[in-house]
Amino acid sequence: MREIKFRAWDKHLKLIRKVSYIDFDGKEIMFYADDFEENEDCPSLDIVRDFEEINIMQYTGLKDANGVEIYEGDIVEFSDLGEEGHEYIEAYDIQNVAKVEFYMGRWQLTNFADDSDTEVINGMNSEWNNEEWYDFMSKELTVIGNIFENRNLLSEVK
Repeated sequence: MREIKFRAWDKHLKLIRKVSYIDFDGKEIMFYADDFEENEDCPSLDIVRDFEEINIMQYTGLKDANGVEIYEGDIVEFSDLGEEGHEYIEAYDIQNVAKVEFYMGRWQLTNFADDSDTEVINGMNSEWNNEEWYDFMSKELTVIGNIFENRNLLSEVK
């Protein structure tokens, strides 16, 4: 069984933090106190933010090839071999970097060579069943950043 966890981008502190509690009715979120260093902007008490003050990201339930948890909004890199066995980055100058998003009922890669005929795009779009897709995500992806702290990694995609 996969664990349901969240983290959130705190717009005030410009940091990603682990979530301890979400109040969907009150539209607020609480961060773990031990996740912060004590300072005048952030005392050692639990921090509560309204939904407007954060961007929430769900854990996919998967870890990358290095054992790092993969969350919605993470930026990942991977290999994508073509028919000739060459990486598309070499043959077509396509960057094998993408953003993780929940789309059409499952975790997908976006911001990646949308109109290209690559193994990863074809597999993601229907050729692979969910087990094959999640196997690819946990064995072939490497988390290299996230859209809040490392958005520039996506702007390099051609």
